[in-house]
Amino acid sequence: MKTELEQEIETLQALRLSLLSEEVILWDEVNAVERDLKFLLGTQELTQEPIDEE
Repeated sequence: MKTELEQEIETLQALRLSLLSEEVILWDEVNAVERDLKFLLGTQELTQEPIDEE
């Protein structure tokens, strides 16, 4: 089962691909989606449990 954060990340990734596949690329929109995606990926990384390396 995916968390809300994982679902939001997948939604933004799909939106980014969709925007990039348009005939006329709206770079402001793409940049905004990428900014949000980077933030959520960083948040996801911080919420993961640390892995014990022995």
